[in-house]
Amino acid sequence: MAVTLIAALFAKAEIVVAADGTGDVRTVREAVDKICHDNRSRVVIRIRPGTYFVQVRVPADKPYISFIGESAEKTKITFNLSNRSTG
Repeated sequence: MAVTLIAALFAKAEIVVAADGTGDVRTVREAVDKICHDNRSRVVIRIRPGTYFVQVRVPADKPYISFIGESAEKTKITFNLSNRSTG
């Protein structure tokens, strides 16, 4: 029982995002959602090449998250938000 609990506490510290389905999740939002609330250690969200249309929101109770793109030229996170679009 204790071994299972320790294994759960030190669960995978990296989540791979790939829009084509070859990673752990397909979207950045899914990756953020998989992280436990009040996490106590660094979790890396590694983002494979692609264009991701998403507003990335990280809740205050999910600290220690790093977003790492595999390619500065081929990995893009974009979102369209302006005063006009929000009203």
